[in-house]
Amino acid sequence: MFKVLLKLLFIASLYLLSLPCYSIADTIVMSNSDKISGEIITFYDGICVFKTKYGANIKLMSKDILNVETDNKYEIVLESGERIIGKLTLGGSNKSFIESEQFGKVPVNCNSIISLKKVVDPEVAAQDKKETFGKEKEKAPPLDFLTGSTVLLNPGQMELELGLRYKQSRTAYSMMNVGYFDRAAYTARMFEASLTFRAGIMDRLEGWVTVPGTYATIEDVSTNEFVRNTNSFDLGDISFGGQYLLFKETDNLPAISATLGITAPTGQKTYYAISSVWKDALNNGNGHWAFSPGLSFVRTLDPAMLFGGIACQYSLTDKINGYEVTPGFGVSGYLGLGFALNEKLSVGSRVSYGYYSEMEVDNVKIAGSDSEPIDLSFSASYRAFEDWVVTPEVTFGLNDDAGAANLSLRLTRSF
Repeated sequence: MFKVLLKLLFIASLYLLSLPCYSIADTIVMSNSDKISGEIITFYDGICVFKTKYGANIKLMSKDILNVETDNKYEIVLESGERIIGKLTLGGSNKSFIESEQFGKVPVNCNSIISLKKVVDPEVAAQDKKETFGKEKEKAPPLDFLTGSTVLLNPGQMELELGLRYKQSRTAYSMMNVGYFDRAAYTARMFEASLTFRAGIMDRLEGWVTVPGTYATIEDVSTNEFVRNTNSFDLGDISFGGQYLLFKETDNLPAISATLGITAPTGQKTYYAISSVWKDALNNGNGHWAFSPGLSFVRTLDPAMLFGGIACQYSLTDKINGYEVTPGFGVSGYLGLGFALNEKLSVGSRVSYGYYSEMEVDNVKIAGSDSEPIDLSFSASYRAFEDWVVTPEVTFGLNDDAGAANLSLRLTRSF
């Protein structure tokens, strides 16, 4: 059943990725064949400032630009001193063309362009204003798959997110030596609801805080004669942190951000005795203060966006159930690919890997307590209303350390 579900999700992902992608007015082709869609902000004196689809402004050197295509008319100033009003279109033989009412279609070398200045027809602007009056303002595509990989909020912008997650693990086997129909089974379910607040603090800097709560149930069955149940509702580990955009994306380098996450041990963490170890699934916290610095990147490869990151985790020593426990040092990383399909829908996927070394108890290293989780997730973000984005996600654990698959749904409100 799991393999069938995975195949269906893979086919659905291929179908979604084949849909027409969200396009913005201007297109630039670099000399290394990279193709970037977005909007020309300025083009002057050998430098082009270009706004990409996910909102980042990048600086491009005109000498590295091979072709340019625009949907709007521009006043084009050439090295020769000529000024031509028209549109730029893509052409072969490493050339662009200027389409103007005065000269028709003429070839132009992009390296000979000194400046571009957008020309606005007053009658067209007035008509557009009249037609769009009262209509919903066009929004950029929802790029929730980039959350945590780059700074998405401008100063003063805020987001409030409600996250819902469900995961379940189950083992069962027959006990025919006791009775023909008797079975032994262990089932653990956890429902998590979390509230996350994000805010753009200043240029290039945003902060966040997450408060989770969980409800867990466990059923332990050893034939019909022995069934035990338990459940708990607890606050999870509260986490908070910030992200700073170190370098904006350029034609040669991705956008690079530095992150710092801090987790407080507000959740439940108990090391149960052998007779009660079946209750271990009630734990919803780490039990220690943890600090996670990291670096992340985003690279626009129109129509796709490549993103990823690496982080380390250091946890403080603390006493739990009378033991002095030091969790192992952790290193984790992820790599993902996302597509903005249109102004309302985007899809993303990512694979994550982590390694956590052996823990120490009373200064003794516990052999075999290290872990190496690997998981794969798929998500889709839909702008249901102007300021509301809905993001369902499914995550598959690819090994035993990662655990069972889980389903989640995020509702994000922008302010």
